[in-house]
Parts: sequence; C-alpha cells; structure tokens
Amino acid sequence: MTPNIFSAIEVNDDDFKITPREKFLKKAAKKLNEIERLKEKGKYHSLTKEECAKLGQEDFWNACLYEDTEPEPLKPNMKEERKRKKEEEKMKKEEEERRVYEEYKKKLEENEKKQKEEQRKRKNQEKKAKKNGKHLEEEYRNLLLLHHGNNDKTFRLLSLKYHPDKNVGRQTWVSEMQKQLGEIREKCNKSILFNR
Repeated sequence: MTPNIFSAIEVNDDDFKITPREKFLKKAAKKLNEIERLKEKGKYHSLTKEECAKLGQEDFWNACLYEDTEPEPLKPNMKEERKRKKEEEKMKKEEEERRVYEEYKKKLEENEKKQKEEQRKRKNQEKKAKKNGKHLEEEYRNLLLLHHGNNDKTFRLLSLKYHPDKNVGRQTWVSEMQKQLGEIREKCNKSILFNR
C-alpha cells in the first residue's frame, strides 16, 4: 500500500501540519455528518441505544464546531455516574450512622451521670437517715427518762415535732423520721415490757 502523499507533506513541511484544534474541528464535522445520517435513518427505522446516545451529543458537537468557546466536557459515563452516586450515598449513610452513634453515646453518658448522681444522693440520704436515726433514738430515750418512762407521751411530743405540717417542704425527711419514730416506739415498748 502506498503512503498518502499528504501525510508525507505533513511530516516534512511545517505549513501543512494540522494543529490539534483543527483535528478536533474535523472530528466535530465528521460526528455531525454521522448524526445527520442517523436522523434520516431514525425517520424510517428504530435506532439502537448507541445511536441514540450519539444523537444526544449533537449539541456538544455543534457547540464545538460553530462556537469559538471551549467545549463543555461530555456527560460522564452512566456507570461512572452511578458509581459516584453510590459513593455519595455511602458517605451520607456513614455520616448519618456516625451522628446517630454520637447521639446514642451522649445519651448513655448522660444516663450514667444521672444514675451516679442518684446513687450519690441515695447514699447521702441513707447516711443522714442513720445519723438522724441515732440522734432521734437518743432524743427519744432522753425524753422518755424525762417523762418517767411514759412511752405514749414521748411518742406524741416527738411526732408533733416531726409532723409534716410543721416541716413544710421536707416531706421525704419527715416521713422517714415518722417511720423511725414508730420503730423506736416499738423497741421501747418491748424493752419496757421485758423490764417489768
């Protein structure tokens, strides 16, 4: 096969060299001719997916051929587009999972803090109750001695002292004191019975 005379001239002579822009414009013209043929074919026959995709590129090649501006890049391949969308969805999902995990972790920490605070309060109340119980028992015994062993009178005086109406705003403390008073009264009743 004999070599093309123009290719020989192109190699040897700088004036005949085709620039990349000119090659691109030739390619654009060729593509537009192909698209025109496909349009004619489409009038009488159905087109394949590839042929339809070529028809979709008509605006791009027209812009390349008839405008001096730089052509817009072709739309990315559908597979690449799907892949990119999947990656974006995956990133969003991971971000959402991370956010949910952080919220869950914060709630757990808050619950732990609340539980520790409640335990600390409970321990403090138990300590106070023990102190108050010892103090109350001493007070009960002193009053009992003062009233010559009259258990009912001692109980009445102390129950009035620790009555909810006289200690407004301290309902839990008052109920605890009343409960302890009842226990102390029973103990003193038993000890008085055994001493007789």
